[in-house]
Order: sequence, then C-alpha cells, then structure tokens
Amino acid sequence: LKCCGVSGSEYWVRKKQAIPESCKEDSDNYHPNGCLDVIAAHAKKDLRTMGIVLLVLGLTEVLAIVLACCELLNIRDREKRRSRTARLLRYHAAEQTYQEAAAQQRPYDERRY
Repeated sequence: LKCCGVSGSEYWVRKKQAIPESCKEDSDNYHPNGCLDVIAAHAKKDLRTMGIVLLVLGLTEVLAIVLACCELLNIRDREKRRSRTARLLRYHAAEQTYQEAAAQQRPYDERRY
C-alpha cells in the first residue's frame, strides 16, 4: 500500500513507539502518506465499479425471478391443456367403446326379434 500508520509516520512518534520496517520507503525515508488516506482513496476509486457491479447483479436477479415466474405460468398452462386433452381422450375412448359395443349388439338384437 505504500503507507505508514493511520495518518503518517508521525502516528508512531506520537504513540512513542518504534516506526515499523513496513513504513520504510527506502533505507533512510518513511512513506509520507497515512494508511487511512490511502485506503480511503482506493475505496473511492473502486466504489463506483462496485456499485455498477452490484446494480447489474441485482437487475440480473430480478430478471431471473421474472423469467422463473413466466416459466411457472407456462408450465401451469401446459398442465391444464394436458389435463383437458386427457379428459377429452378418455371421453372419446369411452364413447367409441360404447358405440362399438352398441354396434356389436345391434345385429344380435336384430336377429333376435
């Protein structure tokens, strides 16, 4: 990060502590910037990008929910149509069976009378 302390190397002097080796810029100098300022600058720079990414992710989630609801409605509609078709097929099969049975009995009945 190339920084030293919260507000600079004087942070360590005020705390009456030795300045850490990580604060050294080279053998004789320390990094002049405090880490708080450096981290805040990075956060501000990346904040817009993070906001855009989060917005895109949120919109993607909403779109996925809408598409899932549409698919659910399509599935329900297909099931209703399938149920109606099956009911009609059963009805027509029963009707056909009844007519075939009636047709087979008619010649027998005609011969009988």
